[in-house]
Amino acid sequence: MITRIKLFRFPIYAAFVFYILCAGNKIANAQTEDAESTDKAVPAGLPPSSRSLGAGRPRLDSMRNAALSANLSIDFYGKTVDENAQPLAGVDVQIRFAQYVIQPTGHPIDAHLVTNLFTDSNGLFRFHGENGISFTVENLAKDGFYPAKYEVPRTFSVPAAGPSKTIPAQTPIFIMYSNQVKDQLLTKDLIFKIAANQEIYAVDLITGKLSHGGNTRGDLNIWLKRPAGANFGQPYSWSYGLSVPEGGLLETGEESFDNMILAPSDGYVPSYNYSDKASTNSIDTEECFYLKSRLGKIFARVKIGVDPFFSRVDTNASVRIRYTVNPTGARILR
Repeated sequence: MITRIKLFRFPIYAAFVFYILCAGNKIANAQTEDAESTDKAVPAGLPPSSRSLGAGRPRLDSMRNAALSANLSIDFYGKTVDENAQPLAGVDVQIRFAQYVIQPTGHPIDAHLVTNLFTDSNGLFRFHGENGISFTVENLAKDGFYPAKYEVPRTFSVPAAGPSKTIPAQTPIFIMYSNQVKDQLLTKDLIFKIAANQEIYAVDLITGKLSHGGNTRGDLNIWLKRPAGANFGQPYSWSYGLSVPEGGLLETGEESFDNMILAPSDGYVPSYNYSDKASTNSIDTEECFYLKSRLGKIFARVKIGVDPFFSRVDTNASVRIRYTVNPTGARILR
């Protein structure tokens, strides 16, 4: 299991933001005061090139010092791995540093420095001695691979409490996926009608076909039960259940469907049950799950929406299943 480690904790980041805001205010105030002092020192009618810093020089020095003090030293390790958590060597890592620099006039401005590094045989890349207020891993490039969604760009802020430092044992992980795996993913969006009498229906995630009755075979079983006298739009108790005959389900909670990019290796349970006790008007529900089926030969991410009535005039229940399945046995789903 790959563990991502956040580089800095929120209180430090908040302190950094406060520090930078204060530094920015100092710079802005110094710029204003410098401009006012300079304007007063220049006789009317002289061109800007004839102006002298005059009494504004101490304020300009203060502004410059505030900017330079905001730049902190950075010492950082990162690591790239494939979908199986194996190190990837030779990855081109593009990094952008945000920092304050001093212009020839002596005025500080914010600037960006872009550099490229390559990962070593252990998938590691490192930079040290750079100065800045933040840095961003902009892109990862390697023939035959692509970065996982939300992996890049990823920005790290340098805390005001001191320089940024990581060590290989605490390295942020960046995942890249093989194009061959991506090409084999299957994505479907299916809507079915099922009877609301607790009859079991089965969905084959590879073919997308629904079966029921004596020939019920599939990766995901589903049933729904609703009282025979229930009326559309009125309170009533109802329930539904899911099960995976040769695997299991793992409910994701608050994790969104689009963010489900790597299925866990364990933690699955054979079945899931939902019930509504009719405390309010019964409405449809949606849940997201990781799914492991066929004795671990396929993994999937599944979003299931269930409505106990298909419509006001159609008394069947409605089931919508959106999913991405990896038929290779790999856990990558994006």
